[in-house]
Amino acid sequence: MYLCVYGVQTQTINPVGNYVYKTYRKGKGGFENHLEITKAARGKFHVSFEGVYFYMAGKDETFHEGSGEGDGQLNGNVLTATLDDGAGGSCRLTLTFNETLVINEYTVMAKTGRICQLNSSPEGLYRKEVTKKKASGPNEIRQAANGDHLRELCSGRIGVLSRLGLHSEQLLQLQP
Repeated sequence: MYLCVYGVQTQTINPVGNYVYKTYRKGKGGFENHLEITKAARGKFHVSFEGVYFYMAGKDETFHEGSGEGDGQLNGNVLTATLDDGAGGSCRLTLTFNETLVINEYTVMAKTGRICQLNSSPEGLYRKEVTKKKASGPNEIRQAANGDHLRELCSGRIGVLSRLGLHSEQLLQLQP
């Protein structure tokens, strides 16, 4: 059992997983950000960030997108990594993991350094995404796979779709 006292972890945590930060509301703007943390070489962790900042430009909704990835070190409940966007931009990211009342369920507070050049801020309070159970019948499996594929494309992959010529209004209609 893990214990959390005033935000200090008493045992080592496992940060591997997918995390989401959503404040988006249609017509009001906000963020939809995703972090994926995987194991990397030499005891480090690989952090991938994809984020979208929606905002209103007059009566039209538009967005900025940003992404970056890099390796970092976990010290207690804090993972620090420098993310690179592949185009010369970088961002120092500090992730603080705090366990919720449910064992092995974490929230992650993301903070950036003074300068973050990812075009969309990764700051916010993220929640770990819960994996869904699989459907049982062949038709249900096919429908679930198609629905999950669409959701995956729309959640955190909006930049790819926008480069294919889809606009934010079309992307939002695809989301569940």
